[in-house]
Amino acid sequence: MCIDLSRRPLSLMTGYQGDERRHAEAMAGGYYHTGDMATRGADGYLFYVGRTDDVFKASDYKISPFELESVLIEHPAVAEAAVVPAPDELRLAVPKAYVVLRGVHECG
Repeated sequence: MCIDLSRRPLSLMTGYQGDERRHAEAMAGGYYHTGDMATRGADGYLFYVGRTDDVFKASDYKISPFELESVLIEHPAVAEAAVVPAPDELRLAVPKAYVVLRGVHECG
């Protein structure tokens, strides 16, 4: 998704401090490229798909929520999974998983 910079929203950041390359990519062509992906349905509504840069850093490792979610849903008890970064003072962020269980399962 992109935001037209000719009518720049007041709350939009001014840029990436100390990272000219990333700033240029985000502001290319007179638009702010948010990194969000969406599709437009036949009725005109937008549907959020995900992020183009779907990674976060934890202890200097780049972590892909998609890869962790893919592993989690391989378990027969897991119907759906979502992984997000949770703040951590030491590691910057740590993965936090939310799962929806499939039916009733017993541990063990």
